[in-house]
Amino acid sequence: MEEKKAQDVLLSNLSLIPKDKVLYFKEALNRADDECYEKLLQTSLKNPSTVLLLSIFLGWAGVDRFFISDIALGIIKLLFIPIIFLLVFLVALFLDPVWIQFCTLIGMFGYNVFLIIDIFLCYAKVKTKNYKKMMSVLDPTEY
Repeated sequence: MEEKKAQDVLLSNLSLIPKDKVLYFKEALNRADDECYEKLLQTSLKNPSTVLLLSIFLGWAGVDRFFISDIALGIIKLLFIPIIFLLVFLVALFLDPVWIQFCTLIGMFGYNVFLIIDIFLCYAKVKTKNYKKMMSVLDPTEY
């Protein structure tokens, strides 16, 4: 691929791929032929900033995971709150109110920690998926 085209593709997609993969991506661009340039321009990629916003505001419903095509984890995140309340209800049948409050606090604390960690995981995963998608265009035999 021409140096100018390779530089254009690299600069336009720099924020969409992991930082540690930039050098590999640049080398693959330099090895690729000119028809890959058109294919790369037509490749649809997901914006990590969009995933970040979805994770922050709608992550509790699993929308971020559905957006990056992790359907199973999206369903798990979507069902997690009803499962917590069901477990608290079942605990309430057998224990006193202090334990209900304790179990609710522990369950919601664990869920919130999971949501915060998942924000970073989704952000990194979308960049990795973008990288793999672009590398499959540049070198279909390897990816």
